[in-house]
Amino acid sequence: MLNRILCPVHRLSFGVIFTICFISSSLVLSAQKLDISLKDISAQLELSEKYLNANKNDSVLIISKNVLIKLKANSQLNTDIGIRFQLVEALALEQKEYDGLALEKLSMIVGQSLDNELWDVYSRACLAEALIHEKSEQKDMCFEWLALAEETIKKNHLEKIYPYYAIRMASATRIFYSNDKAKYYLNEAIRSGREQKLLKEEALGHHLMYFILPEDSASQSREHWRQALELYKELKDDTGVSFCYGSISKTAYDAAAYNRALAYNDSSLYYTELAIKNGFVKHPGIGLFNVRRGEIFEKLGQKDSAIIYLEKGYELEVSRLKEKLSTDIFEIVSRHKLDKAEKAIDFQESKLQLLNILLFISILAIAFIVSLLYFLRKNNRNLILSEKKLQDQNKLILEQSSQLKTLDIAKSRFFANVSHELRTPLTLILGPINTLLKDGQMDKRQTSLLKMASRSGKELIHLVNEILDLGKLDSRKMKLKLKSTHLKSFFQTFFVQFESLTSQKSISYVILNSIDESAFGEIDETKCRQIVNNLVSNAIKYTPENGKVIIELKLENSELHLLVSNSGKEISQKDLPHIFERYYQGEDAKLGGTGIGLALCHEYVHLLKGQISAYHSEEGQTVFDVKFPLDTTQAVEPVEELLQTDLIEENFVLLPVEASPGIEKPTILLVEDNLSLQEYISMTLEQDYKIVKASNGQDALLKLTSIDKCSLILSDLMMPIMDGYELIENIKSNELTHNIPMIMLTARVDLEDKLKALRIGVDDYITKPFDQEELLVRIGNLLKNKTVRDQAILEEVSTGSNDINSENDWFNSFEDYVRGNCGNANLNIPEIAEEFAMSESTLLRQLKKRTGLTTIQFIQEVRLRKALLLLENGEFYSIKNLAAEVGYKDARTFSRSFKSKFGKLPTEMA
Repeated sequence: MLNRILCPVHRLSFGVIFTICFISSSLVLSAQKLDISLKDISAQLELSEKYLNANKNDSVLIISKNVLIKLKANSQLNTDIGIRFQLVEALALEQKEYDGLALEKLSMIVGQSLDNELWDVYSRACLAEALIHEKSEQKDMCFEWLALAEETIKKNHLEKIYPYYAIRMASATRIFYSNDKAKYYLNEAIRSGREQKLLKEEALGHHLMYFILPEDSASQSREHWRQALELYKELKDDTGVSFCYGSISKTAYDAAAYNRALAYNDSSLYYTELAIKNGFVKHPGIGLFNVRRGEIFEKLGQKDSAIIYLEKGYELEVSRLKEKLSTDIFEIVSRHKLDKAEKAIDFQESKLQLLNILLFISILAIAFIVSLLYFLRKNNRNLILSEKKLQDQNKLILEQSSQLKTLDIAKSRFFANVSHELRTPLTLILGPINTLLKDGQMDKRQTSLLKMASRSGKELIHLVNEILDLGKLDSRKMKLKLKSTHLKSFFQTFFVQFESLTSQKSISYVILNSIDESAFGEIDETKCRQIVNNLVSNAIKYTPENGKVIIELKLENSELHLLVSNSGKEISQKDLPHIFERYYQGEDAKLGGTGIGLALCHEYVHLLKGQISAYHSEEGQTVFDVKFPLDTTQAVEPVEELLQTDLIEENFVLLPVEASPGIEKPTILLVEDNLSLQEYISMTLEQDYKIVKASNGQDALLKLTSIDKCSLILSDLMMPIMDGYELIENIKSNELTHNIPMIMLTARVDLEDKLKALRIGVDDYITKPFDQEELLVRIGNLLKNKTVRDQAILEEVSTGSNDINSENDWFNSFEDYVRGNCGNANLNIPEIAEEFAMSESTLLRQLKKRTGLTTIQFIQEVRLRKALLLLENGEFYSIKNLAAEVGYKDARTFSRSFKSKFGKLPTEMA
């Protein structure tokens, strides 16, 4: 039955399509053969003006192009009608942001209109010049053109143009001076526009007035908005309507009326699509409106929708900027090719017009058929669906539940991957900045700007680490690392770090630390530090000048109790239940933040089996209350200070290995798939080393066969085709290459990733982002060690000695022993030699042959590597405690050794 109904419809529809297409094409072809009379040109000028008012600029340009070519052929470009058409074309180009071409045409129009005494054209051209200079923030030029326009309008009584002059004066005054000065001109625009029945100018006046009126004039402002909207609709100006809805959506958003903001945003996007469909393809609001929609969904708690629209909005904005760049390039090229290409363009546009007409008619017909099919099929489907509605709903709920879980996992993985990927561009940002700062060739202002950029980069690293911590919590990889800690001094150290900040803001800062001096407890120092840092910094951020922040810490019944309170504006009752949710921002979202800090505090406290809450005190303060249990421990007796006679510091050379005159530079194989990072590293190293580049592990193995002598391999970890792990295994399993030192560059900060790299044979690893000095020092140290090791091997071969048969087994046992005992500050060479039943000289010879290091240097190497791992995983924030953990008695000696080894002080590690 359904087929019998549809078949005639198909035949009828396609018959209609063919007939309409044939008639339309015939009409178009006939029209092209006719000459356009002066009356026709006047009619087309009037039509172009209407299109111009409705922002249908593409239509204006098509009409004007055809007419101007005919006028030029008849030598009528400089006639009154020709000059007016040129003005319409220039105004359309300005509205499409082809400002360069528009200025070029306007300069000719100004001269022609003066010669022909076309004062209305002259004044409109002056106002267009003023607008373009306003957009490029050329204040003096803008007001010069406005003054010329004003003089011409008054002298020649051009009342019809005065309203638009008032609009331009209001806009320029608002930008370059103040809103109060702009009000006079806006009132003039509204008054004169209404008198002259110029709806566009009146609408613009009302719309601009809506923007500049203060918050205490809400009802008056809303009335201006309503009138602007009605006028835009009367004009059928979809662009104006879209911006009108966009502006009130923003107002509703700022007032936290998110549902209302969403409704207005719907309308703004609807009219934006209409404007684009009707020819305004470069609508500047499409990206911003989508971004606003994403922000609204985020406030409404619809995170997935928020991500979709935010991504879409940002992509559209980037696309718009690219299009603007293309426009600028097009303008330059067009100036040289315009005359030559006019006939070809005209021919192509005529063909395109014809094709567009045919396509439009076809689409209408197809849409009618599809709609009919959909209607009939939907009616038929409803009869079937009604019988099993409940079953399908249950199935849908189960599927949605599964999809939500999958989406949540994908979202967490996405954030983690993005966080890792950010480390490579951060290297390219912070590396060159730090290099410029260390060169010391910038003036004071440039140095200040670079330091500001460097601080912002480090803040971004901290944010990346917070996102990674959230990922670890989601995957349940986050574990507590409890350590016996002197509670009073540990927390007091972090409390006092905020004193300078509170002093700068004139805030009273009170610390009440009542924990007993003898109290020790098992805590995770890293997580406790982050809890304190987030809570105290938040309190200071939201406390006004001359306000008060109080920190109270006490230990009661084996429970640590932290209270952080501040004066100032209270958190609203609506926000309080949500402040520990991820990415949540309350009414004060304008103060910034990511909504991650408090969420992390909440997760850390729960990991510590504690509780965190927020409330308002009777004194009107906002209070954050943290409690968690801990095991109290006895104080650890300090180790007696002994002279480290066996482990006196041996200085490492910090400079890169430079080739002597006449000797070839050491060759480094650089394996990196990111071309920008590859170029930056090459620039850093090329002065001292010969660089061979490869884009992945497979490419590196091929390049290695053509290198006479590779001194070192510097490789990324995550690469296409063959990653860093596989490359290491290939290098270390080959007898010809296994002795080449390898440094891995990694954006993966997990301890498991670093240990995996070390286990399979990496000599060193550098975590992104890194700076120039760090890279040079690491390479220099490894190559120095390699030189010593190669010499020791040569000596071993020449003497023919072979004291140890299974060198690999021996070395692995030796390394495990040192790593397990490196925290012992009294570890000495005689004790180690005795443990392995060999003399100290034999031990020294074996180590030099295997590592290029002396026994003292090897012990120091193991200690410093352990310190680096602990620092990068955030397990220590006290340098004194860290030094003691890895067997150093003096923190200053430890810091110097760390700097020599890694090119950074321990305090500089992100």
